[in-house]
Amino acid sequence: MAYLTKRGIRFLAILTALLLACNLSLSVLPVLIPHVRHATSRMQNEKLSALRFQCSSNLTYPTYNASGTFNETIVMKMMGAGLLRKYKLPKADPPKPLPKFDISRAGTGGHGGMNGASIAVRDNSKLRVYDKVVLEPWRPDASFSSYPRITYYNGHRGCNEDMRGVLSKFKLNFNVLDPRKVTDYGMEEADAQQLVDKRWVRALCQTSDVIIVADTMPDARPLLLSLLDKDEEKRCNSNIIVELTNRFDWMVTDTNAYHEMLRKLIRDQPKNLHWTANNPFEEAFFKTQVGTAPNITLLRSLGAWNVDREDDDEKANAFLKVLSSKSTKKTVDRTTENSLAMIEDVDTVDRPMVDNLIDYYCMPIVKLSKKYGGPEGLLKYKGFVHFPYQVSVMKFYENIAMGVPQVIPTPRLLRRLANSNNHHLITHWINKLEESALYLFNADFHAIAYDQNHLIRTPKEYTHLDDPYEASWTELADFYRSEFTPFVYYFDSFEELAELVNLPRKQFDWKNVRVNGPKYYAKVRRQSMDTWMGMFHGMGYTHIRESWHY
Repeated sequence: MAYLTKRGIRFLAILTALLLACNLSLSVLPVLIPHVRHATSRMQNEKLSALRFQCSSNLTYPTYNASGTFNETIVMKMMGAGLLRKYKLPKADPPKPLPKFDISRAGTGGHGGMNGASIAVRDNSKLRVYDKVVLEPWRPDASFSSYPRITYYNGHRGCNEDMRGVLSKFKLNFNVLDPRKVTDYGMEEADAQQLVDKRWVRALCQTSDVIIVADTMPDARPLLLSLLDKDEEKRCNSNIIVELTNRFDWMVTDTNAYHEMLRKLIRDQPKNLHWTANNPFEEAFFKTQVGTAPNITLLRSLGAWNVDREDDDEKANAFLKVLSSKSTKKTVDRTTENSLAMIEDVDTVDRPMVDNLIDYYCMPIVKLSKKYGGPEGLLKYKGFVHFPYQVSVMKFYENIAMGVPQVIPTPRLLRRLANSNNHHLITHWINKLEESALYLFNADFHAIAYDQNHLIRTPKEYTHLDDPYEASWTELADFYRSEFTPFVYYFDSFEELAELVNLPRKQFDWKNVRVNGPKYYAKVRRQSMDTWMGMFHGMGYTHIRESWHY
């Protein structure tokens, strides 16, 4: 009895202390934080010591208690609500008008004639004034062949580099057609039909044997629409390869007409139309939104950052190659070698960014501009911290291929950041990943859970960020797909990220990503090159062979 009394007194004392601590914290934000749940992660509710990292003197965040920090969940909620924002915010520059394309100063590539016909732009059209097809050679090589005539219809430089990696192995030159010189994002059916009727599509196809569409598929809407035209002279006879590296309906507003066009192409697929995707989510999302999908070949990106300069013997030792390269003029000092790096977010007044949390905790993570030098620029650092803002990005594959250790939040933490308004860029895509995973698992239940506009019928209020979360979509997102997890480091809280920040370089890469990443991705490249060659052979270009093998 005495033993029970002693235990009971100890329990009451601990409970009293916890209640006092909770009341003290909750008194700061009685409306924002009604109660605090137990943590689901071993580090989640621990405090980051203010002495762990020393902030610079220009830190402008307010502090609310003696240690300078709250429980991590509270910090996320306060930051997301704008209560821990910096005192001084940069002034937002007014949006710059889109540049008008002067065709007389276009590249030196081939021009597809249109018999002098110009396109009159509708008042609400997204088209630019455009009366010629201008193809710009992409890093041509005099020793390469220009047959077949290949046009890469794409405006993403990373995709251009990747396609250069593919075609350089076949010793083929190619031209680039930048969609932004034709239209803004999300081309509507009326604009696409106008490009068909005014013979713009015909001019493009007459100058191209193969047209590869990448990044934003709606840019190719006139090409796809022409395949359904009753007038055979308006149809594109070139081989069209759709390379899905982004959502198939990016910024499309007339979705009903767009989906109906795709259903017609799927029901009676033209022989000259081929579908590929560089990640598994594209087909799942396509099927979820349209209700059906074509036969899409999974065709991984080459991760081809200057891949045509690499030698077989150097692949497994890319880091040493960068350090010894003549192009690396600056000495990589010990501070840089022991630091993590990340690409800096653009701060906005109304949208909290992950950067704010990194700054609040004073983590000494090097902030890089978007022009960071690719994976070669990252290899000098201990690792690269990335908060996914899309389901798939080219740098992820490039970094594995070059042996860059990547540090990424777990699905649970990524979802917490999104639901606490600290990472709005990924919120929509997590929702779509969850929806697509449900559709593939049980389409009937998906019809019950979501309405015809793909909105969940009973949306949940994410009040409790600490609730357990079992992600069902990880195999649809390459950041978490099992084939890539051996080459990625994950953290489930900012406390765990702090541990990685403090870990010495020699102890950091325990998965040996710098060696194993390039070895594994050499196999991925081998499979991709075999698939590309098979497609070209299927089109009749059997003379195409690789110049060397991975």
